[in-house]
Amino acid sequence: MDRVAPRVGIVGGGVLGVSLALRLAQQGARVTVIERGPSLGGLAGTFDFGGHEVDRFYHVITPSDERMIAMAEEVGLGEELRFTPVGAGFFSDGEMHDFNGIGDLLRFSPLSPPARLRLGWFVAQCQLRSSYEKLETIPLETWLRRICGNQVWERIWKPLLDTRFDGDPSGLPATYLWARTRRMSGARQSKGRGGEEMGHIVGGHQRLIDAMVARAGELGVEARTDAPVTGLALAEDGSVTGVELEGDATSTCSSATRSAGSEWSAQSSRCAVGSCPTTRSTSPSARR
Repeated sequence: MDRVAPRVGIVGGGVLGVSLALRLAQQGARVTVIERGPSLGGLAGTFDFGGHEVDRFYHVITPSDERMIAMAEEVGLGEELRFTPVGAGFFSDGEMHDFNGIGDLLRFSPLSPPARLRLGWFVAQCQLRSSYEKLETIPLETWLRRICGNQVWERIWKPLLDTRFDGDPSGLPATYLWARTRRMSGARQSKGRGGEEMGHIVGGHQRLIDAMVARAGELGVEARTDAPVTGLALAEDGSVTGVELEGDATSTCSSATRSAGSEWSAQSSRCAVGSCPTTRSTSPSARR
């Protein structure tokens, strides 16, 4: 008897959700990606700015991002990757300070000499620590104040995190900055390159999303946008029978499209996710 292909619903159409959809479809699953926004891409998507598509957030690819590079090559964008030597700076008290290595750190006048050493020690710890398990339950601010001290927190980390998270970085785990510090160190250390390099895809990350979606579509993956999820539809035995979308509380879902103001218009349709496990694509590092 032929095995029935599982039907999988993925909630969230960012890079993680689309990647997961592609991999599951390659293994024979029937997949639907459900995204509350008007388009796929998530934090890696774009928005219209005066008729131009602009990246929603600042993104780079480092030479150590082997999976991202491999995905770009898989969907035909390997030749569109560009790596460029870069430098870093920190603007403080009306002055730009170079911030490219140990020498710049030791000369970094916005911090006291002891604080500079503590910041350097923090970066070294992130590079040396290979396991994240013990950091998952530690609040990021608590961890940074303990290792870097209050001055580094107030002058460096708090302004950066406030800018990134609209003034509210509370709730972030220590793993957030640990992972990013290790990743960005790969811009300097990977493959024996001298200096520091960062890369991008010509035309922005949305091109990668679009190419992944196209490849997944060839394998039968469906995408539903403008479809906020409110919960799971469960059978009496507790198994998942579908995904509930805003506007309907049963396994018969509604495709919700936001119109002007706060009103919603709902178009009834049959839920594309059948009796299947439902995977939610989330990541602590993707918090806005």
